[in-house]
Amino acid sequence: MSPKVLVDGAFICYVLRLIVSKRPIKEIVHPSLSSDKVTKTKRFRVQYPITAYTFPSDARIHRVRIDDDYIHIELLDGRILSIPLWWVPTVYNAEPEEREKFNISRDRTMIIWDPETCAINDELRVADYLKCGA
Repeated sequence: MSPKVLVDGAFICYVLRLIVSKRPIKEIVHPSLSSDKVTKTKRFRVQYPITAYTFPSDARIHRVRIDDDYIHIELLDGRILSIPLWWVPTVYNAEPEEREKFNISRDRTMIIWDPETCAINDELRVADYLKCGA
């Protein structure tokens, strides 16, 4: 089944005039698509091969800094993740001195507040804040 094409009356008259003038069919182009209105695709030279780019695949914690509004997590690959404190209510509602009493897990993928050493009982997994959606 061929696709349906909507053609206006003026274009039909244009095509008929071309047929009567015995011009080849391959030259029939709708007047609104004339070559001066068609945009040309500009091509750019690729400066670097794909192997020159870095695609992080390992999200391990290098260091953590907490200020009044954010938990800043610097990862080993150079990325910095800043998480608003209000996203983590237990940390947000704690005293600033208590926020600083965290440990980084052995595999360097979590920040842990141990209730035996501070007033906060929570864990923050870096991977949870790097993925989008569910």
